Amino acid sequence: MVWIFKKAKDFWSWINFIWHILGWTGLAPIVSGVAVMAVGVVGAMIKGLPWPIILMAAYCTLVGVVYLSMAPLAFKVLNAARQKVNGYERKTPNYEAWKYVDKFTLVEASYLWNNLDPCSAGNYTSDVKTWVIAFREAITAGKLEFIPSSPESFDAITYEKEHPDDRTHVSRSHLAAFAIKNNYKREFISQHNDLN
Repeated sequence: MVWIFKKAKDFWSWINFIWHILGWTGLAPIVSGVAVMAVGVVGAMIKGLPWPIILMAAYCTLVGVVYLSMAPLAFKVLNAARQKVNGYERKTPNYEAWKYVDKFTLVEASYLWNNLDPCSAGNYTSDVKTWVIAFREAITAGKLEFIPSSPESFDAITYEKEHPDDRTHVSRSHLAAFAIKNNYKREFISQHNDLN
């Protein structure tokens, strides 16, 4: 009688060991799902359900098992993608090259204002967005000069001043005057002062 309990315990230990190995490899959801599908098919056949319904139920169970087994992988992929987006490398601008550029869109100016390279991916931070909005508001309020896209039309200049957008252009001297007037110290502007 004791040997039966010992064999049962050994058998349970092996099942537990195999289940843990399946769990570590990620196959536990597949094995358990296939087992549920097999039991369901056998039970349906014993009950005498029609074959099309049995096949449809087995297929739906199999699809559910596949999606459940993919869930941890999808979570890992999405988590890695999120970390890649959040862990971008902050690149400073190449001021040696940017010092020869005198006309900027508000987005480019905002990047440079925040000591970020406008040409590198992943740097569109909340600071950049905030300064784009601030520059738009400063243009509307007349505190920041801009380069009109249609300088020959007074109506177009008035409209652009009242409705500046990301593509509105400003010059380096406009930004330098804005910085001096509002007591901002930016490396980007000091490059302008070095050129003069």
